[in-house]
Amino acid sequence: YTVMSIIYILMAILRFFSFRKVESPPDSKAGKAPGSLAAMLKDWRFWLGAVSMLCYTGAEGAAWGWMSSFMQKAQNLSVVGASAAVAVFWLGMTIGRFATSALTRRFGTAQLCAIYASLSFVATIISALVSQPVLSWVMAFVMGLCYSGQWSLIITGATSRFRENKSLVNAVYIAVGSCGIAVISALAAMVAERFGVRMAMGRPAVLFLVVLVLGL
Repeated sequence: YTVMSIIYILMAILRFFSFRKVESPPDSKAGKAPGSLAAMLKDWRFWLGAVSMLCYTGAEGAAWGWMSSFMQKAQNLSVVGASAAVAVFWLGMTIGRFATSALTRRFGTAQLCAIYASLSFVATIISALVSQPVLSWVMAFVMGLCYSGQWSLIITGATSRFRENKSLVNAVYIAVGSCGIAVISALAAMVAERFGVRMAMGRPAVLFLVVLVLGL
């Protein structure tokens, strides 16, 4: 955590000196702009995207957040082995995001998000059931691949509908995503305490079903 705090301080300093003020274009019409927060709150599509973001970030945060504990308690791995599984998960996330950029040329945003959500559901269930350490590492990588593109696809789908103020949409969805990570990760802890760490690891699969339904 000390190392992480130093890195974040350096990032903050670099961000401060690299910040450039961007002037907003003047409104073409008087009154509230079409992309204002009030207008978006009245659009049901905005809420569908917000719920999708809440469920996705909560599922992702709960899955990789519990992965290290799951590997140690359920698979009897060392701290190094459990941390390696988390690293493998993020390797899959990285590769998957590169693949997503190519897949968007063939599939629509909502369609691809639904495909990822269905694959994430299956991968999460299997990862909670496997008992071999090697298979756990493999499934961690597969989970990363399946999870990878959903964040960017949900954001892209929202900003394509609300082109007038993309920055506002991004800000609101990131805030909603942060709430999802905080709340659902806490619920995962309650599930683990009562039903065991395997249940906490597999529970995010339910949230991917919600993302799948909304994507369809």
